[in-house]
Amino acid sequence: MMWLFLRMLLTTGARRSEVNNLRWRDVNLADSIAILPTTKNGHARALPLVSDVKVALAAAAKVSRCTPILSSTIRRGRRGRSR
Repeated sequence: MMWLFLRMLLTTGARRSEVNNLRWRDVNLADSIAILPTTKNGHARALPLVSDVKVALAAAAKVSRCTPILSSTIRRGRRGRSR
């Protein structure tokens, strides 16, 4: 899952917290897009999903439809910072 997390960061330009809090209801694999309903500036934003990310998300969806999708990927330190 770390590979998927990093690939999403690199291909979408999204912030770490945005990808980490992404939910299945915001992902549309048919249209290869993920919608961030709230961002730092307060506006919704669409993230394009490249083919390998789309395939990895489809595989992850078969295993678990838990939400948020990648929340367990980044562990939090003492002050809420990522390690």
